[in-house]
Amino acid sequence: MIAFSASRPVAVRSTPWITAPADQMVTVPFAGLLQVPVTIWVLAGPFSSTQQTALLFWQTAQLYFTAERLGVRLDPLEVVDATTNSNAAAWSAFSCGAGNANVAALQAAIGARPGRINVYLVGLVDGSTSRGNACNLGGGFVAIAAGAGRSCWRTSWDTISVSSTSTISSPISTTPTSCIRRATSGSS
Repeated sequence: MIAFSASRPVAVRSTPWITAPADQMVTVPFAGLLQVPVTIWVLAGPFSSTQQTALLFWQTAQLYFTAERLGVRLDPLEVVDATTNSNAAAWSAFSCGAGNANVAALQAAIGARPGRINVYLVGLVDGSTSRGNACNLGGGFVAIAAGAGRSCWRTSWDTISVSSTSTISSPISTTPTSCIRRATSGSS
């Protein structure tokens, strides 16, 4: 049996079923909410606008995890201003490189927080302003072009004020618009 809950991870349980016709009650214990810490490193400037993109990406992921009842919360969130890092310009365009060598090089040049998913917002990923790449699925690294998805959302980010290194612990309300509708209606 596979059971879902809005704020608990998926539970899998082997259950013998009775073949006689009747309602059957099965108790399925759920584990607690999984909290996954995330650090977003903003390399693409200006920081003030790219920081808003970082918050939007985080919130969008959280909305999907919640809607799909995965029992995962991306929390706590840390947003780091890496635009002032002297190495940031060298990483404005990112590709994984042979054997994912650029992952370790970027993290050595900019920084990485152990025990967290480290996300890097850069200008280009694999030559595109609208791509992202995890390079090694299952790892704690993601590079995303800061322009990815920007035209797909309606929000009032100008009302949000946060410092250059921020810790956010609850979602900011926003509503996906045409990009989600187009994707679900079959047109591009």
